[in-house]
Amino acid sequence: LEHLPIDVSQYLQPKVEPVAAKPDIARMCTILNRLQAGVLDYCDFLAEVTTAWEDSYCWPCGFVYFEMDRTTREIRCRRVHPSRVYYLRGEGRRPWHLCFEDYVSPEVVAAQFPKFESEIMATKSESPEIIPGVDPPSTGDARTVKLVHCWRRAEGKTPGRYVVSLAKRVLNGAEDGEGKGEEWAYDFFPFAVTRNRWDNEGFGGVPVGRY
Repeated sequence: LEHLPIDVSQYLQPKVEPVAAKPDIARMCTILNRLQAGVLDYCDFLAEVTTAWEDSYCWPCGFVYFEMDRTTREIRCRRVHPSRVYYLRGEGRRPWHLCFEDYVSPEVVAAQFPKFESEIMATKSESPEIIPGVDPPSTGDARTVKLVHCWRRAEGKTPGRYVVSLAKRVLNGAEDGEGKGEEWAYDFFPFAVTRNRWDNEGFGGVPVGRY
């Protein structure tokens, strides 16, 4: 094998390590690692976060988005393109707001928000911008619409806000017929974020290409 080119790679894996050497703490960490590995394996997180890490070679950050299907209630994750995630640099390393543009089939959106089905199906088609020579050319003819997700994280006992919109129409929190968004009870966003190292300010990092 010494004359053959061999490429060895391994997925990124989070791990819980004990600080103390007590047997019961070490045993609990082992159980947590097994539980964590099972959950992450089920949603294919390790493959997605490895791809997100590769994004940070030329982008400030890589992102893996965690979401729950509104029809099946299943939790899943996927790597999203960094060019579709927006944050305010002036808000520092822990920004209060984050937005994500997603391009989805209108049928999928209508299944999640049936009250707005007619408006969703009538929405103008949009697809992500393709950078010639960088992104692979699009080979499909599937129709997609731009769905925008926006979060403001919670602060102490004050809940944040989560809004899903399509063509400036808020879709979620529409119990009374008009979308108003939903409370976001967490002080973090539903993303796993990778970066090579922190920038001198802001939420982003320094891409490897800038070294």
